[in-house]
Amino acid sequence: MTKKRRRRTRRHRAAPKRKRARSATKKPAAADDGDDENKNDGDDDAAAPAAAPPKRSGGKKPKLESAASSSAAADYILPASRPTNSVMPGVYTFHTLPPAPAGTAGTSANPDEVKIITWNVAGIKAALGKGMLAYIAAENPDVVCLQETKTVGEPDGGLLRDVYPFQYWSGLPAGETKKSKYYGGVALLSKIAPVAVSGEIGVGMPMDGEGRAVVAEFRDFHLINTYVPNASTALARLPDKQKYNAALETLMNRLDKTKPVLWTGDLNVSHKEIDLANPKTNTKSPGFTPEERADFSRILAGPSDPSSSPAFVDVWRHLNPNVQDYSYFSYRFAARAKYIGWRLDYFVVSRRAVDNGNVRGCVMRTEAYGAADHVPVVLGLRSLRL
Repeated sequence: MTKKRRRRTRRHRAAPKRKRARSATKKPAAADDGDDENKNDGDDDAAAPAAAPPKRSGGKKPKLESAASSSAAADYILPASRPTNSVMPGVYTFHTLPPAPAGTAGTSANPDEVKIITWNVAGIKAALGKGMLAYIAAENPDVVCLQETKTVGEPDGGLLRDVYPFQYWSGLPAGETKKSKYYGGVALLSKIAPVAVSGEIGVGMPMDGEGRAVVAEFRDFHLINTYVPNASTALARLPDKQKYNAALETLMNRLDKTKPVLWTGDLNVSHKEIDLANPKTNTKSPGFTPEERADFSRILAGPSDPSSSPAFVDVWRHLNPNVQDYSYFSYRFAARAKYIGWRLDYFVVSRRAVDNGNVRGCVMRTEAYGAADHVPVVLGLRSLRL
């Protein structure tokens, strides 16, 4: 009897160990593919679109070209390896759209070398400590468009004012107290003075007061730099975003009647399935809902007859129709290392400027990663003067 009791006792004690071992097995975390406004950090725009890792199946996937192999993207060379560093590289060798000679770009002496960059820096203060300025110096753009500066207004002394004397910072109204973390802020830095500048798109308050846009008129074109609202958790701000998109559409169609329009920034939408790593699992996520994608299609179409060519062109996709690459990678779940990303940053240009040969290139600087969770996107122009 004593031996039997001991055996039963030992079996009884072993059971909880097996139970703990089973409960310790957890499902892998889903990859986060959203933008900074999507993160559940307590801000008004908090949302985190979930994307499960790609499933393996026996079926063959449609073959997508790499940026280096695409014949349509001869001017786009992807580095052999994509860095996952947490600070920017110290040295840059740009194979495409190299900087123009100092002091000539964008001026009447060299009107064919205008270069514009767009970049969501995820906070100026943090980006400055990770090599942001070294990249801008190497790129030498004529106009710098920044989003998510997280500044209420212009930082003390501005930014690189000796190179970019004309600076326009859109943030929260002066004196307004931040009730939570602020993820807005847009800036435009230029070597050449614009003809006119506005910090609103005409959507009205409160969105026109959130620091989401800088609209500048230059000699030969209009430039709209925006940080489009995120649809937010449970798509709570989707109606606001659609209202914002409608106001942008009206503005672009109106400005396009006078000069070509360049719309750029973090537009918070992936237009096509090719524009994000996991489209099938994100159809209800902010940035890839049918409503947001339809809005973007409608803006591209413009006021023209639906049977005719769209009035505006998504330049990077136009030049790289079959290339799958991304401008945003979440800091979470090793998204950059796994190359699970979204294309959220764009240059949208009036079709006539593309048809007239005014666009000489558009690239995503995938090697310029580390200062933020986005990479810069660069547009090269010819014969459109600042």
